[in-house]
Amino acid sequence: MWGSGQGVHPSQRARHPLYYHRPAPRRTETARFADLLIQPLPGHDATIFAAIAHILLRDGTYNTDFCDRFVSQLDELRKAVAPFTPEIAAQRADVPVAQIEQAAQWIGEARRPLVGSGSGPSMSAHSNLNDHMIEVVNALVGGYRRAGDLVRNPGTLNPRTPVEMALAPTRSWERGDKLRSAG
Repeated sequence: MWGSGQGVHPSQRARHPLYYHRPAPRRTETARFADLLIQPLPGHDATIFAAIAHILLRDGTYNTDFCDRFVSQLDELRKAVAPFTPEIAAQRADVPVAQIEQAAQWIGEARRPLVGSGSGPSMSAHSNLNDHMIEVVNALVGGYRRAGDLVRNPGTLNPRTPVEMALAPTRSWERGDKLRSAG
């Protein structure tokens, strides 16, 4: 979990162990629930996630089956995140290298990984890039629902659909009317 909010009730954590990463520039009342509390300088979430992607690719702890099936341009991604070593990210974000390495290890080795965010990265500097890099990490580890997964939707407002949830982005900005400007 990245950003604000705990994401899971403490009683659920006791029954279903998980690693809870809570990066936040300041120590909050929910920080005590974190297995790993990363406190970066504000505005460096994307840098840390680029480093996590770098580590997953470097160590081979990404989900190769999922990537073979759903991810294209993996070599281009590898080149794009190559400069974002854990050391560079740690220096920029002012956090220990070991914390970035630990987060990447836990995400890469998780049986059912999922990286999510709250209002912190989504409403801070570089919010689009932050959310994009979070989804890059999810794509690398297959952090999406799988066919047959329990979906907590009783079908009240939307019909229940038992499908895998790996969808390519729509890129809607590439279609439709374009803004004209006078030269």
